[in-house]
Amino acid sequence: MTTIIALIPVVLAFSLNRIAFGAHFLSDVVLAWSLMLWIMLWLWSAFAAHGTRIDAALTRGRRPLES
Repeated sequence: MTTIIALIPVVLAFSLNRIAFGAHFLSDVVLAWSLMLWIMLWLWSAFAAHGTRIDAALTRGRRPLES
């Protein structure tokens, strides 16, 4: 969560920079923010609901790390 909060000023700066230089309209930026927020929340819920199954599938057949 700390990373997300730390990245908010960077995202705002890049987005406003794109608008200021005429590469995008404000509506484009807001639509992109909305789409990315929806995708993040969807993936977050999917990973939270199936985290143990995902971990098991990714670690299946792997040897443990040697110390």
